[in-house]
Amino acid sequence: PWQLEHVWDSPSIVVDRATAIAFSPDGTQLAVGSGLASRSGQLAIVSVADGKSIKTMPDLHSDTVLGLAFSPDGLWLASCGADKMTKLLNTQTLETAKLFEGHTHHVLALAWQEDANRLATASADMTIKLWDIAKGESVKTITGIGTEVTSIAFIGSTVNTVSTAMNNLVRLHDSNSGKQVKQFGPTADSLYGVVTSPNGKYVIATGQEGIARVWNIEDGKLVGEWK
Repeated sequence: PWQLEHVWDSPSIVVDRATAIAFSPDGTQLAVGSGLASRSGQLAIVSVADGKSIKTMPDLHSDTVLGLAFSPDGLWLASCGADKMTKLLNTQTLETAKLFEGHTHHVLALAWQEDANRLATASADMTIKLWDIAKGESVKTITGIGTEVTSIAFIGSTVNTVSTAMNNLVRLHDSNSGKQVKQFGPTADSLYGVVTSPNGKYVIATGQEGIARVWNIEDGKLVGEWK
């Protein structure tokens, strides 16, 4: 049975609303993002085992934190926010190692490539950007989506990404070329979240309708939905 272990409701951990969460690869830590709109973007790291706060950074961003993701190798924690910034923190020191600038609107979501060499960011400026971690710079900007890009994920160990947008479609892009390879949908309303199965065969997206839909990535067919 499910059992409640911890509740984090201290303002030192969550300010206003909890807007992003991410587990570390080893499952021992949870990163929590929050913030007051147009005033602060707070990051808190808490211990999963005992629920205690490990580190709080009340002004990591100048506006609300909207996305968090640990790199697969556990070396980095990436954060993005309404201040249009994406930051890369060293997980040992929690110091900002790199700052990625280039989006012109809220950065709504981010995702790591499996080898941790690249980071993808999705933005309300209607673009996806691919960032080279070693170089600390953007290597590709994907355009042509036409509306806010609300979530993003890499497919297994490939260079392909899937993303959702406010125009009811899930798109598959080759992140090297920036070209759209395939699309899934449309659904009846906006989409806000996307994940892929560990084996890279399926994509699941959710949105305004309150329905989770599953597509086969290879043939693009809808194989199931949960309401």
